[in-house]
This record gives sequence, structure tokens and C-alpha cells, in this order.
Amino acid sequence: MWKKREPYLVKKKNGITLIALVVTIVILIILATISINAIIGDNGLITNAKRAETEYTHAKVWEAMEMEYSSYWADKAAKKGLVS
Repeated sequence: MWKKREPYLVKKKNGITLIALVVTIVILIILATISINAIIGDNGLITNAKRAETEYTHAKVWEAMEMEYSSYWADKAAKKGLVS
């Protein structure tokens, strides 16, 4: 009689290969580097926030000085009777 041939035994590989794991880790390292640089770098979020805080403080002080200066001259003019 005819002998049945055994089907080829093919192992199904379940799981991740080492190459896929290494590629994933490299991509994650690249993304982490970009993120850290965007946050901490010379033009990063933290640096920009500190710069904005400094500029805001300078503008606030400058505005207070202008208001005081205007108030001083307005009071002086009112005392002389130039302004009603």
C-alpha cells in the first residue's frame, strides 16, 4: 500500500526575535534622547520657561517704573496748576 507522507514539520515561532527586540530598544533610545534634548537642551522647554519668566519680571518692573514716573510728573503738573 501507499505509505502516507508525513507533512513537513514547521515550527511556528511565537514571540519576538532578538533583532526585533534590539531594533525596538534602539528606537526607544533615540526617542528618549530627542525628548530629553527637547526638555533640557539649550533651546528646550525649561530654558525657554526660565527666559520667559525673566522677561516677564523685567517687563513688570519696567511697567511699574513707568507708572511711577508718570504719576510723579502728573502730580507735579497738578501742583503747578497746569492740569486740572
